[in-house]
Amino acid sequence: MTPGEAADELREEIEAALVGIGRASAVRVQSVEPPEDLGADTCFQVTIVSERGSGAFDLPTGLAMAYLADEEAAVDEFKLWLQSLLVGRDDVD
Repeated sequence: MTPGEAADELREEIEAALVGIGRASAVRVQSVEPPEDLGADTCFQVTIVSERGSGAFDLPTGLAMAYLADEEAAVDEFKLWLQSLLVGRDDVD
């Protein structure tokens, strides 16, 4: 899988997760930018937008790739990462 293909899959997964927790109407994924390579010390840049503005967040490549591989521990950690994006956002509480 190339970094670009992984970014496309991650965007779909994040959008689906937002729908699953009822946040899709308040928050949407603007972009998921891949790192140049899928090395351990790299991150995907995830930008989300809402009525209150936008924010860019780093998603560690190791977590992202483990999530896409459907590793059970990574799924739980990914959910925590996603929740951390939403904490403190008045428009999604």
